[in-house]
Amino acid sequence: MDTTAKGDTRTFYKPIMDWIGLVTTTPAHRTRIGAMLDKISKDSHDENGVVLSVLVYRKTAGKTRLGPGFWGMVEAKDLSDPETQHKDDFVRNHTELVMKKYATS
Repeated sequence: MDTTAKGDTRTFYKPIMDWIGLVTTTPAHRTRIGAMLDKISKDSHDENGVVLSVLVYRKTAGKTRLGPGFWGMVEAKDLSDPETQHKDDFVRNHTELVMKKYATS
């Protein structure tokens, strides 16, 4: 998937899951993609200082947001302190970092 390389700052679970043969309506597949994105984010943060899964959103009615698994990973890895940094600021900062690191000019 070349979402970031094309300059897109968000994608949704479905195209990623389709690409790797998982189905969004299967609970075990949702658990599996969550674990994959968690590992990808931890690795990308350790290697490059960016949380790569900041680009993967849940498609919901109303305002689309990152899922609770994303925020659980952020808190577990101590990447943000909810007392001092608003979630929207964290998303904006890490989206910019991902785009600088992975987007092509």
